[in-house]
Amino acid sequence: FPVTIMARVNTQISLFTTLAIILSTLFFVLQLKLGVVGVILGQVAGSLFGLLYSLFYVIDTLLPQINFRYLKKMLKYSYPLVFSATGVILSQYVDRISLNYFLGIEEVGLYGVAFRTANTISLLFAGFSATLTPMIIVHYKKDETPAQIARIFGYFFSISILVILMLSLFSDLIMTYFVSSTYFKAIFVTPYILFSVVFNGAYIFAPGLNIA
Repeated sequence: FPVTIMARVNTQISLFTTLAIILSTLFFVLQLKLGVVGVILGQVAGSLFGLLYSLFYVIDTLLPQINFRYLKKMLKYSYPLVFSATGVILSQYVDRISLNYFLGIEEVGLYGVAFRTANTISLLFAGFSATLTPMIIVHYKKDETPAQIARIFGYFFSISILVILMLSLFSDLIMTYFVSSTYFKAIFVTPYILFSVVFNGAYIFAPGLNIA
């Protein structure tokens, strides 16, 4: 969808998919009591709902054809991104591996709960990213674009601070409903992870690689 510059539709689909994953996960975990399996099933079910929803917008364009000229351009552009993507994947797991090596599996569990709680703020990124990236690709040559990006960043940062405060204040209440008392210590780690998630998600405001 960003390729076809359907920013509004992309935002709708991103938010719908995220909401579907959350609701599906809650259903499997809280209603059916499936535990970790319920989390996996919720992710799969929510993603499928998002896929079906997106098909309504692209069904007419799903034709079995290959444009080798564009394929060559895409491969040439995306090849350097393989190294970047590899780094991103490693960064998602190196923290848990390090904790397990230096501290133990119990700390990994506490960190996992805190991270999942803090990662709910990524809902905020979905809307901003889906709208901002296509806009930058289309309008990056215009003189007013940097000022617009700066203004949007101000909104993003302000909303992020409010969400961080809310999640930090009510993290104990959230964990009371979703995790056992064994993991309540995670509330002391959650605020720090919230800030790291926000700073990590702010990369969408540095679009140089997208327009290179």
